[in-house]
Amino acid sequence: MTNDITTPSTRRRRHKRRSPALFILALVLGFLLLSAESCMGGNTSNPGAACSYIIGDGTSGHNSKVHEVVWPNQNKDYSDSEDTRYVPCNDRNFIVNPPGSVNASGQPIGDRHDPSHGYTTSGTPILVWSTSLFTLNEAETALKKFYDYCYKYTCSTSDSSAGDANFSSDGWNGMLGETFGLAVDSAVLKASNQVTDDIWLKHDPAQYEKLADSVSSDLNAQIRKRTGFDLDVFCGSGSSGWKDPENPGKKGNVYTCSNIRFLVDQVEVDPNLKKQAEQASQNAATTQINKDTLEAAKAKYGPDADKVLATLDILAACKAPTVCVVNVGPGNSSGNPTVAITPPTPTTAAPPTTAAANSGSGG
Repeated sequence: MTNDITTPSTRRRRHKRRSPALFILALVLGFLLLSAESCMGGNTSNPGAACSYIIGDGTSGHNSKVHEVVWPNQNKDYSDSEDTRYVPCNDRNFIVNPPGSVNASGQPIGDRHDPSHGYTTSGTPILVWSTSLFTLNEAETALKKFYDYCYKYTCSTSDSSAGDANFSSDGWNGMLGETFGLAVDSAVLKASNQVTDDIWLKHDPAQYEKLADSVSSDLNAQIRKRTGFDLDVFCGSGSSGWKDPENPGKKGNVYTCSNIRFLVDQVEVDPNLKKQAEQASQNAATTQINKDTLEAAKAKYGPDADKVLATLDILAACKAPTVCVVNVGPGNSSGNPTVAITPPTPTTAAPPTTAAANSGSGG
């Protein structure tokens, strides 16, 4: 049997000697845990309507470049030397509508309240209200390009609210105004000379569609002029997307970028110019009718059809009792091919007077 020769006092001394060591160990472990946690930085946790960028935070010698792109419904950890920025990766629109436009709840809608301007085939000035439907090009190269462009306007956010349905930060609106607004104006001006006055006189659906299709096919080219990029950073919403939607950004997966969809909502003329526009349209229609008539006459009368038509017009203008003498032929060079002669008014003999009627020998 072993005798324990320790006393309560010696046990207390040993306990005191162990306490500082345990305290130091706890501090070291706490520091390591804090360090590990701080090295993690954070996590993106993207919602289904937003993409994010993991970027260098630009401090303590760190760069501020894009390190990684994160797509909707994905999450990535980033370190304490990195930061994250979000942009919307869902269906968006750019609406050009009249001032005072509201939705069903009475809330103001629209991104700009100044119409695009154009000119029809007759030269009539028109005002165009429209809606552009787009989404960001989610191909990795395009998203990285867009971050550089977006940086100018601070159009990204530090949280995932970028994907909210009504997201419209000042930076995002500024980017859209200078990008979409000017591009839409240029595309409308270019395409408008392909439509006739029926687009505003009759609001012809075919003319509306023709204008919309022409603008849609040109809109990305106009945007590239403003971004300076050789690729499209915007695509048409509803018609663009990943080949494998469940794995966006995965190697080998391809993102198809279609033309931005463009809708013509309303076309009108400036109220101050409406009467002039209507008269110009009527004159243009008359000119076209005359051209068509002359072409038909040439097929019937030959190269001198214009002279024949002029003669027919003269004959149609000569109505009884006027007599028109029409000189037709190459020998007529007097400059007065038609002479209108008003025949003298016929006179009738006066009836004999009573005295004359009763003259003669009486019986």
